[in-house]
Amino acid sequence: MMDEALKKRVSADITFKVSDLCNLDFPDNSFDAAASGFTLCVVSDPVCALAEILRVTAPTTDVV
Repeated sequence: MMDEALKKRVSADITFKVSDLCNLDFPDNSFDAAASGFTLCVVSDPVCALAEILRVTAPTTDVV
């Protein structure tokens, strides 16, 4: 999939990185949001993966 992603032309400043989803190389609260399609269906430890996604995603302070 990485090869396919690299073929796409986009105007955004995007960096692709291959990582272990249960051990992401980012500090806590690095991102404002995270998106995942079918990722948790195909990883060996979805609980670990989700915990790591939550770790690197900043908590929201807005209550709607």
